Amino acid sequence: MDTSSRISPEQYQRLEVLAGSACRRLLSAGLPARVETEYKIIPGVKIGIDNGNDSAGGVYAEWSPGSDTDQAAMEAVKQGRFTDRAIKDSGAICGAMQTAIFTILSVAGFAVELADTEIAPYGVKVVGERAE
Repeated sequence: MDTSSRISPEQYQRLEVLAGSACRRLLSAGLPARVETEYKIIPGVKIGIDNGNDSAGGVYAEWSPGSDTDQAAMEAVKQGRFTDRAIKDSGAICGAMQTAIFTILSVAGFAVELADTEIAPYGVKVVGERAE
């Protein structure tokens, strides 16, 4: 992606604030959460910022299952075993947690929507915070 299709530093800073606020809310609800700049296999809610200057850009929150579940699902995909139990388990876990993340943030006053399935299949896009 060339730099002309990225958001400005000021816009990025606003997204960082939003990501931090969403992270704190999820932590206060008892979920392990972190704002992440690179992919790591650590269980909990990973909150990332897509800095693209398009409709896909923004703040995303996704559940990352434990490494055993995550790695088993990735291995099944690599081997073309798309009906493998590991993929079903991972999908069920991530789907349930997507609902939980969506509900927790929505009740807390965040504007949220289900993420595009091609961008973040089990993700929640954090659009903003509603004014009180």
